Amino acid sequence: YTVEILPYALRAKGFVVFNFAVSLSLIFNQYVNPIALKLLDGNTTSYQLVYVFWLTFETAFCYFFIIETKNLTLEETAAIAEKAAEQAGISHHENAEKRSDTDSVEKATEEIIN
Repeated sequence: YTVEILPYALRAKGFVVFNFAVSLSLIFNQYVNPIALKLLDGNTTSYQLVYVFWLTFETAFCYFFIIETKNLTLEETAAIAEKAAEQAGISHHENAEKRSDTDSVEKATEEIIN
């Protein structure tokens, strides 16, 4: 999912961030949980409540902030993401226009020099 929703230019970086987050959570579950359970001396209810609250937060975050992509083509998903980016004040097209302006200036400069 992570790779599919990101623009092509950001896919590699997004996938690295995703894998880093997964690795951190695996390290936490592998090494921190046993230490915490030993310190609680069998009183795991409070430690389990931490996970319940965290799962509740994750569920609410996904419900309110993750774009629904079920039964949509990649083009439709891209259109939804671009619309959300425009509403947030982030426009990929503005950056592309700036780059094309810069490219045209660079080409003109090269023609003058040569």
